[in-house]
Amino acid sequence: MVKYIIIALISACLAGIYYYRTLPEISRFRSILLTILRTLSLAFVIVLIISPILYYLIPKKFQPRIVILKDISHSMVLSHGKHAKGKGLEPMLSRISRMYEESGYETAAYSFASSLEGGKENSLLLPSVSELITRLREDSDSEIAGFVLASDGWLRDGNLSPIKNLSIPFMVLRDTTRLSNPDLSALDLQANRHTYRNEPTLIKADFKADNWAGKATAVLKVGNTKVAEKPVNLSANSLSSVEFIHRFSNLGFYKLSIEISAPDLTERILSNNSYLSAIEVLSEKEQIAILSDKPGWDNKYIIDALNQNPRWQIKHYNVVSKQLFSGNQSIPSIDRSNLSALIIINNGNLELGSSLLSQVEQIVGAGTNLLYQGLPISELDKLLPISASNIKSQYQGLLSISEQSENVPAFRIDPSEYNRIPPLDYYYVTAKSGTQILANISNPQNSPAIVISQQANRKVAAMAFLNLWRWQMQSPENAYNSLINNVVTWISNKAGNRFQALYNNSFMKGEEIGIKLRVDDDIRRARLDLSPKIDVKDEKENIVFSDFMTLSQGEYGINFNLPKSGNYTFQIFDANSGERTSGRFIVSDSSLEDREYGYNHPLLSWLASETKGKLIDQGSIQTFKPLPVPKKVVTLNRETPIYKKWYFLSLFILIFSLELFLRRRWGLL
Repeated sequence: MVKYIIIALISACLAGIYYYRTLPEISRFRSILLTILRTLSLAFVIVLIISPILYYLIPKKFQPRIVILKDISHSMVLSHGKHAKGKGLEPMLSRISRMYEESGYETAAYSFASSLEGGKENSLLLPSVSELITRLREDSDSEIAGFVLASDGWLRDGNLSPIKNLSIPFMVLRDTTRLSNPDLSALDLQANRHTYRNEPTLIKADFKADNWAGKATAVLKVGNTKVAEKPVNLSANSLSSVEFIHRFSNLGFYKLSIEISAPDLTERILSNNSYLSAIEVLSEKEQIAILSDKPGWDNKYIIDALNQNPRWQIKHYNVVSKQLFSGNQSIPSIDRSNLSALIIINNGNLELGSSLLSQVEQIVGAGTNLLYQGLPISELDKLLPISASNIKSQYQGLLSISEQSENVPAFRIDPSEYNRIPPLDYYYVTAKSGTQILANISNPQNSPAIVISQQANRKVAAMAFLNLWRWQMQSPENAYNSLINNVVTWISNKAGNRFQALYNNSFMKGEEIGIKLRVDDDIRRARLDLSPKIDVKDEKENIVFSDFMTLSQGEYGINFNLPKSGNYTFQIFDANSGERTSGRFIVSDSSLEDREYGYNHPLLSWLASETKGKLIDQGSIQTFKPLPVPKKVVTLNRETPIYKKWYFLSLFILIFSLELFLRRRWGLL
């Protein structure tokens, strides 16, 4: 304040000197008026130069603020006892607010759902609190002493731990009324994201009966058509499950729904008696064909290992006297429909013959890759990366992994497993030029054991030994099955890499939608050098969401919300690699908020405990007393950037112009 007084005195002195004598002489009144105008003009200029920001202090009585948060999501409108949950909490909310005000606190009430001003199909506490704290700190200097939360506790936040880091206690209201009204609800519908045409598909549904026990009926629908019905014995306040087996005869993307009902039962609400999901029906599984000269243990354990992958269909053929058999039936040719890989196992007596050899050559020539195990035969010399030696007998020896195997992860074996691999029955072979030797036999000749060749459109792997299956008897880590699956995956994978979206087929309205992207190379190692972008379209092909996916824990992912129900498609595209993938999902009309009856007491208790607040119900509110407010006065620093104020600059221009006008009128210019 002193500097502004000094500025005023300096301006007045300069103006007084300037107008002490004038030519021509003017009256005393006119001289004083011009002096005042010049003083103000000079003061404005000096203030703008020396102190363009006005600083001042304001004493204020300390009054901490209590923020009242009221949940207004759809679940708060649902009935609980005689009233809706929101109305049932209002008496407690009004009473505790009045108690804080009487104790000297300042109160501010806000409503929230998906955010402070967002839709009511979701309940998200953390973004609402974060937005509120930012807003209050900008608009007021009052300290937030606590929150009063009026909610049913059905919060959808993925992580509420940041609430604890705020160090602000939450006084959480809850209704402990116990209801006896019966109600049936469908809680979940579980099925694989995709299935295959005409194959049995397991669909599992979970139900719950509140305050009721008896027989009910579960109905499975595909689209709007009822396809199955089963009786369910429900127990009061416990979960029950029903399994359906259904075969889909047509390809496509289908809505699945499950409904639960009981005759002559008057329920509290019927909207939660159904649950919606979806499933995609694909044409066929990838087929893996196995040819061998006779049944053997290697055959059995390879088939067992491959059957662990539900996307593979295994077909085993025997070659007897150059004839092809499936079981005991002679067949003319190998089934090539959707053939992904060919495995040939020679236990020592394999002879293909011209007809079967021609089929194998055509299959491999068409792009199907080959895995060969056992003694190499001259008929396949053009295809195999190894050639048989003059020694046809079997010998026993230990496997030794070469350094080159590190370049082909499908054949990598954990070093801890080396000592668990028993002696193998191997053959002496010679690796051809241009091939890679991934493993040898520990003998004086260091003979090749695993050899691969990779060309532009062909991958062939050869294992010159038998009885590797014994390894799985020694290893508790399932290492044998992993190796076989990895090798066949490498053989069957024709693409250079995998660009695959991971997602659910159905979501409820207001539910957060999460889509992940897994990008693997040809041996299914994660690729982390991409910038994939996702575009989501509605049924009219309008883009409703678009953004880049972020990388986390070896997968790309993104989470978002869509306000409208319906069928949606998405496409993920990486501009650098040119790769893309797509998918589709549905958003149902029903919302999670419309199904949440009652109170989530465990989460409400956790909030109160973690924030060092208090859980308040009808019984404890009688004894609740807010902490007294300390009597003190705080001094608030204020600053005003006057150079940004239009009225300050306008007043300066007005005064300066008025002085010029009067000087001209009175003959001083």
